[in-house]
Amino acid sequence: AASFPWPIVVQVISARPRPAEIGWKSTAKMHSVGQTARPAWFTPREGTSLRTSGLASLTPRNGCGAPVSYVRADPAGGVASAGKAGELALAGGVTSRRGLQDDIIVGVPRTPDHLTDVQRRHRQKGGPGELETHWGLKSLKLPDPGEGYGMKSNKGEDVAQNFRSGQMLGVAEYMNSCSEAVFFTTKREPLGKSYLRGHVLPPSVNATDYKGFGKATERSDHTSKDCIFPRGVAPDSVEVRAQYKKTHGNTEPGERIGLDYEYPKAISDNPLFRFGAADPFTDRGGQGFGAKSALTMDGGEIPLGVPKTLLVKDSLAHFQQISGENFASSRHIMQAEGMKHLPPGHSHGKASTSGNHTAGQLIRGMYPVEQQMPDLDLGKCTMVGRRNFETDEPLGVPSVRYDKKAPPHEKRSVANSTNFGDDVSAGTLIKPTRFQFKGVNSEDFQLRRAAPELESILQGAGCRIEQDQLGAIIGRACDLHGDEDDRASLEAVMAAVTEWTQSQN
Repeated sequence: AASFPWPIVVQVISARPRPAEIGWKSTAKMHSVGQTARPAWFTPREGTSLRTSGLASLTPRNGCGAPVSYVRADPAGGVASAGKAGELALAGGVTSRRGLQDDIIVGVPRTPDHLTDVQRRHRQKGGPGELETHWGLKSLKLPDPGEGYGMKSNKGEDVAQNFRSGQMLGVAEYMNSCSEAVFFTTKREPLGKSYLRGHVLPPSVNATDYKGFGKATERSDHTSKDCIFPRGVAPDSVEVRAQYKKTHGNTEPGERIGLDYEYPKAISDNPLFRFGAADPFTDRGGQGFGAKSALTMDGGEIPLGVPKTLLVKDSLAHFQQISGENFASSRHIMQAEGMKHLPPGHSHGKASTSGNHTAGQLIRGMYPVEQQMPDLDLGKCTMVGRRNFETDEPLGVPSVRYDKKAPPHEKRSVANSTNFGDDVSAGTLIKPTRFQFKGVNSEDFQLRRAAPELESILQGAGCRIEQDQLGAIIGRACDLHGDEDDRASLEAVMAAVTEWTQSQN
């Protein structure tokens, strides 16, 4: 093995045949039968590869006298074989396993080339492109179906057969058309054209510029819109509207229809008069007993009375009281006779088998004092050499970065999601200001500005105030802040303008 510059991986079978079981004559006999009957180690090796590699002097330890060219010897006996050990088929059907002869290499077993009919039908998997067929139907020859099984149905001709029955092609169709041409209906009623009546019109009628028969329609300058809603027409007078209201029932939009009835004075002078029959059951105030009489409809013949008392046997009343469901009381279960013999304090059902521990004890627990104490490492560091101490320095990164200087809004990146504490709150979305959708916030009215900027804002807003009066208004707005700053906010300027307007009026 040390003489080879490359590793060799071979499959070695340790099956040594005994001299009494195999000899050269038996192996020669197997060779004469055919190549398929030879064992795997009987493959010829007549090439010069062994002599080139320096292994021509190796002699196999087979003990059967076979030539070296017909035996594959293991040149590296010290290398362990890989995979599962194979089998060696000897002469006479004897199979010897590994352990007797370890220097003979057995080839990989091949798939049988020829299978019997029974083996082919019982194969579980088919070859490439082979349809999966049940093993009982592989060799079965199905009979010719013929005309089919069962009784034929008495079915008439279908639509396709009817169409094909009168179909003609070629010469037959031409001869049939010549025969049909002699009929009057074929000439007057051609297929795909209108009825031919034999009328011959003059050439002027067939001209493209012919205007047609009859008298031309006289068109007016008035359109249908002018007819429906004419313009320049005086409105109807009161007498005309009253006449149309009486004859046609025409009223103005939203106008109430008045019948102009003339009632007697007994009706027109009484504001409480109502048509219809009056309720005979009324109280002193003239109000009816509608709801009250409906609730006491079973009271008897007299309105709002009580029903007549009927005397019956008490057995029916007792039965109704026991079997029925009485108001504000439980239903009688009819077990009073059996409960007479029970001792006082008797309870039905099976006694509880629960223990002495209540639910409160189970919730609160019954641990000893030592187990109820907090753990020693609760809020403390258990590592040796470290101690816990409090510090004023916050740990971590805050959500709002007040510790960093916020850059101006116009210089921030669109992708910058850092919150510096100056972002717009949700209040502008929930309750926007008057000028929120124009890009003007409430803080803009509270921002203090210089006098030239305030003058430009007022002039842009349309305020026509003289220059000296405008300076006085801005000075008054600066005084409203209560400090010595010469800048003022728009709120203060608007208050100063209001004072100046009131003083002018």
